[in-house]
Amino acid sequence: MDVPLLLYSLLKPQISLDQCVRLNYVISWGVTFGIMMAGGILALQTYALWACSKQIKIFLVVQYTVVIALVIIINTTSLRSYRYGPPLPMMVTVGCYRIVESKIVSGDFVLVMVQEAVYMALVLWIGMKTIVTHAAFYSPIFIETGYHTLSVYS
Repeated sequence: MDVPLLLYSLLKPQISLDQCVRLNYVISWGVTFGIMMAGGILALQTYALWACSKQIKIFLVVQYTVVIALVIIINTTSLRSYRYGPPLPMMVTVGCYRIVESKIVSGDFVLVMVQEAVYMALVLWIGMKTIVTHAAFYSPIFIETGYHTLSVYS
């Protein structure tokens, strides 16, 4: 829903400043909701890969809650700071033109990147731990064919 609205707000030639503010609120909260859902799915995947460990569950719930709370605070603060104005006459900009914005909005993306890096580290850690502890099950078996020798892992 947020992508068509974003395209509309950026490409409509004659858009009122009031419409820009309303569209930006809907778009920003739509992106925030998408980030929350993607983070939740990654947290569930990580939790499942850790065999539903209670310690990982507590860690993921606390981390997810803290990150989402900070994202909501940053999003609310940055939305209040936006000011729109008409585009400069020499610019070829159409649609909404933001003249003032907070620099804190990049904090949202930094938080999400750190959160996803933690998920990635946990997934890699359990993957390596599983391979090392079950190395005997991954011994290569060579299959001779007429043209190639294939290595298959059982």
